Amino acid sequence: MSARSIGRGRCPKCGREGSVVIKMVGGKEYVYVKHGRTWHYIGPLEKIDVNEILREPTTTLPLKETETLNIHGEKMNEETKSLNKTVVEVIALILVAVGTGILLLTIFASIILPYLVAFWSVSSVNIATGFSTMIEDTTKAYLIYSPIRSASISIQSDNAYFKILAVPLYTAMSILNATQSQELETHISPSDLRVKPIKTSEIQGLMQSFFGNYTSYDIQLDTNQALLVWPYKLQTNPASLSFYTSRSLTGSEQPQPNSFQPLSMSFIFISLAPRLILAVSLIIGGYLLYRWSKNK
Repeated sequence: MSARSIGRGRCPKCGREGSVVIKMVGGKEYVYVKHGRTWHYIGPLEKIDVNEILREPTTTLPLKETETLNIHGEKMNEETKSLNKTVVEVIALILVAVGTGILLLTIFASIILPYLVAFWSVSSVNIATGFSTMIEDTTKAYLIYSPIRSASISIQSDNAYFKILAVPLYTAMSILNATQSQELETHISPSDLRVKPIKTSEIQGLMQSFFGNYTSYDIQLDTNQALLVWPYKLQTNPASLSFYTSRSLTGSEQPQPNSFQPLSMSFIFISLAPRLILAVSLIIGGYLLYRWSKNK
């Protein structure tokens, strides 16, 4: 059995002032008021409001229930702190993970973007050129061939209709060797397409083989082919016939990533810089937050 005085107060039993004492008997606490050698039993501590009795407390109430509440409160505070610490650590790890992901994507983009730009640049380059000629009669045909590389050809007429005939290149060479025409052969870059006027009287054997009734015609001409175009009908005099060719850059003509101009590389760097800064900031912030949570 143990007893401790917690102050002076008025006794509910006799109304006199005395020392308020807490006795612990059998693990339970009981309230007494002591008047000299006289003890008045008040009741179990759990059923008595000691604050109504005390007039001059000498100490904070060293009560069992209060101690228990304090212990529970401390445990709850520790659990809350532990939970908050865990939440902070999780947030820190998420920041580091997101920052790392953005950083890896940025590095990948910096590697692959130059090649994509090169591909888009080559795909978008389509060099085209051509010329037009006036037509005053139907006594001439035009021999078209491309001996160096294949070419995409577009033929268009204005106020005229034309027929075509595809022939092997060796037939075209025979026609060129036999022609008496003094008109110059026209070269069209970049495909090195060649157009040579031919008198229809020099190809009488082929005239029946011409076909079509075109005002516009497109063809992909290989190096072993040639095309004869005959404007056989004029709506007005003079009319016109136009030849156009286009070619995409291929092979060694394609720009390589390491041949980009500084302006292009600067554009790539500027476009990736914000993502790089964001990634580094998230990683550093997450790391510092994690260290702070550990220190706390």
